[in-house]
Amino acid sequence: MPAAKPHASAARRPRWQGCLIVLGGAVLAVVLIVVVVALVLFWRFRSLRDEFADTRQEAVPVAEADAATARRLNRTAEQLERAVKEGRTERFEFTEEQLNQMIATLPAAQEARGKAQVRIVDDRLKVRTGLPLDQVPGFQGRFLNGEFTLDLRLENGALDLRVVDAEVRGKPLPPAIMARLRDYNLADQALRNPDVRRHLEGLRGLRLEGGRLIVETGR
Repeated sequence: MPAAKPHASAARRPRWQGCLIVLGGAVLAVVLIVVVVALVLFWRFRSLRDEFADTRQEAVPVAEADAATARRLNRTAEQLERAVKEGRTERFEFTEEQLNQMIATLPAAQEARGKAQVRIVDDRLKVRTGLPLDQVPGFQGRFLNGEFTLDLRLENGALDLRVVDAEVRGKPLPPAIMARLRDYNLADQALRNPDVRRHLEGLRGLRLEGGRLIVETGR
């Protein structure tokens, strides 16, 4: 892949633009999972709050990346963004290690740094989180510490991102909550953002395959 000079404006880009799409919805999934799980617990299972919401935040490891690796990942993210904007047909592949290094180093992913860690297992995305729930009524001072297994795919311009399994504080969520979560396409809310829709229009495919995130650009 040809090298590219970093853009000085990268840190000022909107939250869901460009390189965050590279993360395969990991950051998006973390945020939306928090909202969905917390609201379900609050409105329907408030009695379970103490069982599934912690009073302390679990530390999520931050991936290590030296300066050369960080520069290389930043260039790759910019190349992907340009390919999307220009409608060029290209294929990008990212390992689990690279995804975590991008969360640790890319300016646009800093909200997830120390709050999200991803694994790729059996071609599914596992997102480990330690997130504050202060924005959710009834959960001030509480944290969601858990790991969520996601099914991710983009076909014909339609992004589908769903929770297929979840553990919070080392325990599976109750079946009633999981049934509700599996009904949600977590991408729906983000797709209301015109910037996200515009970037997705430049992608032909987004999937997990062979232990890697595959991103295919081109219209």
